[in-house]
Amino acid sequence: MSKVFSDGKLRERQIFLFNDLFILATPQGTKKDKFVVKTVVALEAVVLVTNPTPATEIPDEDPKRKLGIDKFNDSHKKGIEYLIQEEIVEKTPESIASFLRQTPELTRAAVGECIGAPANKAVLKAFCDQLDVSGMRYDEALRSFLSSFRLPGEAQIIDRIVQSFAERYCDQNPGTFPNADLAYTLVFAMIMLNTALHNPRVDRKMTLEDFIYNFRNADEAAVIPDKILEAMYKSIKEEKLEMGMDEGEQTGRTP
Repeated sequence: MSKVFSDGKLRERQIFLFNDLFILATPQGTKKDKFVVKTVVALEAVVLVTNPTPATEIPDEDPKRKLGIDKFNDSHKKGIEYLIQEEIVEKTPESIASFLRQTPELTRAAVGECIGAPANKAVLKAFCDQLDVSGMRYDEALRSFLSSFRLPGEAQIIDRIVQSFAERYCDQNPGTFPNADLAYTLVFAMIMLNTALHNPRVDRKMTLEDFIYNFRNADEAAVIPDKILEAMYKSIKEEKLEMGMDEGEQTGRTP
């Protein structure tokens, strides 16, 4: 067993050497007698360095930035005010949105509260404009989007966030939807499907036929083909849509 530095952390890995392969695996189970392969490299591609360059020292985290993150997680409004005051972020929607996306120490709940606040509509737009969903199937893009924050519970806030997401998807995938309104409607159709399939209190599970029939009320011209809706249905049935989880949470909330 060896220690490997990966993603900024020291991790335990098992090394396997074969005639032509170098494999790193993660031990599993209480006896650590099973392994999940993480890296496979051809031995001919492995280069041994006998005189490595001294590692660059990682500077201590800026205490003002850390304090700003702590303030944000307690109150997104006070956190942003402090971060701007200390010139850690600029007083622009784009700079604030970049900070939200690029700072993993922020809680998903605080990020959701920030982009959902009525005073932060420009930040929400910038947050969505920094999404790269080009070429992604709509349900896959939605799944990725929801994983980056905790969706607030208020209906008006959900409505505003979903609308902004739908507009961004349409901008990056022209021709997929005739307008953002249909894309917006399909998000809620998927959320209803998710609830119908995965909420244990729902006795009758929605079938594929139900899902397509219900959506056709909004898409009478069948702009979205049945095969695309079927793929979305199967994806959500196999793996429920979940919002971003914070450290220590066992499972994400179902939208």
